[in-house]
Amino acid sequence: MPITPIPVRGVAPVIGLGVTLQLQSTFIGPLPSDTFWRVAVTDTGDPEGNNPFIAMRFAGSSNPQQVIFNPGPGDIQINGIPSHADGDQVLVIPTLEDSAGNALDSGSFELPWTTTRGLGQQNLLQLSSGGGGLTSQQAQQLQETHESTFPSISLDALTLINLTPGGPTGDFVGAQLTAPVFGVIVRIASVPSNLSPQTPDGDYWVPTLAVVRIFRGSDLWQRVPIHTSSHIVGILNPFVVAGLTAVTGSLWLLNLSLQVTFLPGVTGTVELMRLP
Repeated sequence: MPITPIPVRGVAPVIGLGVTLQLQSTFIGPLPSDTFWRVAVTDTGDPEGNNPFIAMRFAGSSNPQQVIFNPGPGDIQINGIPSHADGDQVLVIPTLEDSAGNALDSGSFELPWTTTRGLGQQNLLQLSSGGGGLTSQQAQQLQETHESTFPSISLDALTLINLTPGGPTGDFVGAQLTAPVFGVIVRIASVPSNLSPQTPDGDYWVPTLAVVRIFRGSDLWQRVPIHTSSHIVGILNPFVVAGLTAVTGSLWLLNLSLQVTFLPGVTGTVELMRLP
């Protein structure tokens, strides 16, 4: 029962940091709610995957499953930053696992390594890791410092991280929210001519132009439809804010992720509002 890659919105699959990969298993479902996808990336001369330079484990019970190669705590192991050139072939070894780590399905295939796709996610990766040549311990300390001061940072100091650096797109946009994020901005760039706004201000479409979804692991936390030319979707809610004021240290929820999907024919840009 092999696992194979399939195109995302018609684009041929590649692999690299920040890239969205869509996998399809021939496992006869439905998949259990505690199913995980493990994906290892290694050199083509390592068919058993004994020395992967990336190995990630994603929670998710959908098939096909979209996975984003952007690290979160406990999700990724990087054994040396890949030195492959853009277009080099690498070996991808996906496994579908139950909660006990038993393999339900597996596969292996070669894909081109990319250093140019997923640039917005790579930018987020560098910021989330601390950057500047820090050791893993220093990066963690810096992360904890940011997190512990989160409630007192002015909103005017928010850093915008562009998840669509190539300009407006109609493709799926996703990100792992590994550091404190205030919200996400979706700006609509184009709408099909057969759709017109239906309100006096000329800035509200009855059809949903885009959908923003926030996940905690594989569970949907927020789902926000976009009907206007721009919209700020807040990640925080009163429960999270109350929790932030009550604790110190680990102040950000783990395993948060973002998904933005556009109506066919609609294009737009997506930016994260992240604290510096």
